[in-house]
Amino acid sequence: MLFLAIPAVLFSSSIYTQVFLPVPVMVLAFWVIFGYSLILWTGQIGLGVLPRFYLICYGMSFLVFFEYLFADYSDFARGLVMADTLAGETQHVGFVLTCGILGLVGLVLGFELTRVFASAPSDAGGRQAGVRAVSMGSGYLLFCYGMPVLFTVILFLSQPRATILTMSYSDISGGMSQPLVGGLAFDGIGYVIYIWLAAVWIASEQASFSANSRRTVRRFLLALLLFIIVVLNLLKGSRNVAGLIAAIALLYISERPHAEDGTSDIRSLMKRRILRILPWGLIVFVVFMVWGEVRASYDEGAINWGGMWDRLSKVYRSGEWVAGIYACFGMAEEFFTGSMQYLHGQTYIDYILSMPPGPIANLLDYERPINAMQGPSWWYMGYTVGGMNPIIVPFKNFGPIGVIVHMALCGLIIGWVELLAARHNTLGRLFLAGFIIGGFHWFWYGDMYIVRVMMIVLIVAFFYRMLVGPFSSAPSGNMSRVPSGLVARRGQGPTQTHRH
Repeated sequence: MLFLAIPAVLFSSSIYTQVFLPVPVMVLAFWVIFGYSLILWTGQIGLGVLPRFYLICYGMSFLVFFEYLFADYSDFARGLVMADTLAGETQHVGFVLTCGILGLVGLVLGFELTRVFASAPSDAGGRQAGVRAVSMGSGYLLFCYGMPVLFTVILFLSQPRATILTMSYSDISGGMSQPLVGGLAFDGIGYVIYIWLAAVWIASEQASFSANSRRTVRRFLLALLLFIIVVLNLLKGSRNVAGLIAAIALLYISERPHAEDGTSDIRSLMKRRILRILPWGLIVFVVFMVWGEVRASYDEGAINWGGMWDRLSKVYRSGEWVAGIYACFGMAEEFFTGSMQYLHGQTYIDYILSMPPGPIANLLDYERPINAMQGPSWWYMGYTVGGMNPIIVPFKNFGPIGVIVHMALCGLIIGWVELLAARHNTLGRLFLAGFIIGGFHWFWYGDMYIVRVMMIVLIVAFFYRMLVGPFSSAPSGNMSRVPSGLVARRGQGPTQTHRH
């Protein structure tokens, strides 16, 4: 805990005194804490897939600050005049980095606090106790085949008619192209289909599935995923499906061995699975990055292939994860000019008041405080064209202490979800998938995204229970090691667990 307390006190005092360490020192401090947390700390406290995923999501936003190790100024915000100007102000850069370090410390503190609520899972001698047969009747067919097709059709019909080959992405996203069928779209429709598809994958993990049945449903799932990637995302200029791709990949890596795998050694099987999908993951990443540049080039009138490599070589400074940092510079300007008005928790009240889904709010003629046209994402328009770093809302409400507490609660929730995945196979892994699907949007665009995810996960879980069958409670894959690591005593390594 001392590892976390020292930077928390040091950097909190920097905010209050407005005396910051040299920028290169803070850049190194951020990445030392990040690297230690990612490689060593999460291993010592027994956390794995989900905390590391969120650490990476958080750290990606701060990749641009590497450039300050070699220069006093970075033009990563080029095109956004206000943010670009402040990126050369040492005091503003120091403020943003200091808040970033406080957020990182809070996040890891939350992972540590997860151990307080952990308890070792029952193992039943390593037997597959609790695994129930999945009925292959009409309910199963509806859940695994019928509903995914229906939701995909609805998503297709609610998409704009134009593609980025016929209209600029800025015009498409600005509503210049009408959908094929109006009135079908609603808040979170993409999350509904994505989480439902993840639930289909989780259903196919059950021991009662034969190898052929598992192979059939997964081939159907991957075919549907390919259609969603190409037709409903890339051609529309969107890359929102990245969360679903990451969720399917991590579910595949961490699921328990099956008879057709030919081994019960989960560690060797995980390594084999990682090597199997790693090339595909790299291909998807490169395609998404190239397509993002193609999208930007079309907005400029024509594809500039000559400048493509230059932009790709600096993709760390032009990805969606950077947009929230621009907003942080707007917050820094408010702080130093004395124009910041602390909200004292009002945003969190607005979160609760904004929970009703769009269709219900429209039916009741209720205007939610946070919607597509108002909310934290609009606070710093002009500094950014979209994007929200997770440290902004807590700072604007409660200052630096708020950043630590808010991010600690985020870390606690993330650790709890992984703990749940270890105790309850079906429901826990569904939450695990949901938090991966919504992770990019949560840490890069705002907290309401993960609120929507949790609501949709519960709804999909209800239909899973009704149509497919009871939840399996057997631990799954490497998640079974989580609780024993979480309850390990301070100064000791994770206790040994049975392998499944």
